[in-house]
Amino acid sequence: MKRTMQVSLFVLAAISVGSAAGLTEYAFTTIQYPDSSVTITEIHSINDRGIVAGGACRLVYEPFWSFIYDGEHFTDIKIDVSSTAQGINNLNQVTGPYHDGEGRQFYVYDNGAISLNHNDPQAQGKQTAVGGINDTGVIAGHYYDGTDYHGFLYDGND
Repeated sequence: MKRTMQVSLFVLAAISVGSAAGLTEYAFTTIQYPDSSVTITEIHSINDRGIVAGGACRLVYEPFWSFIYDGEHFTDIKIDVSSTAQGINNLNQVTGPYHDGEGRQFYVYDNGAISLNHNDPQAQGKQTAVGGINDTGVIAGHYYDGTDYHGFLYDGND
């Protein structure tokens, strides 16, 4: 038993050393919202032009606000309640959830205009979340119907 354990530990050590030698290095770019009182900056999506969408807040349990960042400038997406941008497409249309005290719905931001009150009609109360938006404006997300979660596609163009 002792000999088997020693051999096993040697093999495990050899695998660990071999794996560490073959690690690939990656470059990370830190993005921080440019307000010194902000303690949380999250990035959730990036489009093909490198514009990112995310959210920021000052303290852990305070409301988030959505933004897009083009590498030089942050543009806030002004919604009066807590929100976080979750998806951005190549037309810079953005979508994300917002919490209005009654539940979670989603918004669409398009060229400075914000459309609110999007909620899947099958959702129990306001329990709709989104994850992304494609270049034709179709939004992917999920909702809760009181029993299960279901995926959906929303096409605001129809």
